[in-house]
Amino acid sequence: PTPCPARAWRAPIARPMVVEKVGRLLGEGAAGCVYQAQVNAESVVVKVVKGPLTGPAAKPEVQESWLREKRTALMIRRQPHRNIMPYVAAFEAVHDTEPVFAGDGILVMQRGEKAPYPFGDREEDGGAVIFPTEEARLSAVA
Repeated sequence: PTPCPARAWRAPIARPMVVEKVGRLLGEGAAGCVYQAQVNAESVVVKVVKGPLTGPAAKPEVQESWLREKRTALMIRRQPHRNIMPYVAAFEAVHDTEPVFAGDGILVMQRGEKAPYPFGDREEDGGAVIFPTEEARLSAVA
């Protein structure tokens, strides 16, 4: 029999994923937090969905969020997009590596480079862009 095309992309997992080190918080959203991290000795970005994801203590909204994130990762894996970094893996953490704890959902993505935005300085990372007054006026009408 021929394998189902939807499952043809899957490759055997050579070794389990281990979150070895979690670095700086890069962003935070409805589904979880995004951190710089090291997984299997590789520098990556991880999205953490706070668990528990399974068992009697799991909240339905957390389970739904985790399933939505895994579906998104699978969709991007099958249909790559130039503006989205590829997902490497999605798994449930089995060890504590603060701020990741056993039972949390982990989505591993490749790391991108900082985009060279043609904007002014920011007061803080992720904060509003500070335009000089004339530049702000021209940007608003352009």
